[in-house]
Amino acid sequence: MDSSFNLKGKNVLITSAATGIGRSIAELFSKSGANIGLHFNQSEGEAKQLKKNIKSNGRVKLFSADLTNFKMTQSLINDFLGEFKSIDVLINNAGGVVGAQDFLALDIREARRFKNSARMVTPNDMPFPGP
Repeated sequence: MDSSFNLKGKNVLITSAATGIGRSIAELFSKSGANIGLHFNQSEGEAKQLKKNIKSNGRVKLFSADLTNFKMTQSLINDFLGEFKSIDVLINNAGGVVGAQDFLALDIREARRFKNSARMVTPNDMPFPGP
């Protein structure tokens, strides 16, 4: 392993980690020695298989949440912090549009409505521990 990618003891949360790009990112970070939180929403089987297959020097834990739901997003962050105490790296691989089956099917009014109503979770929304 390249020593410039040593994250031993760092805590990494990867959203939508069970499949595709998220899975590849999780596999890469597992080689860095980091503690990894693998988020999934509907891909529980794939997430469990990934956790089983990862060869990591750090801890690996699964977290389930629908990130289009603000309260579930808050719970995900709180659960991760309860387990790992801090978030050193956040890989936000999740994507989704509330109420839409296919983003490309949105007309311009729906896209603008989504853009104007999107709620992002900011550090001010989270009960991050102090120094």
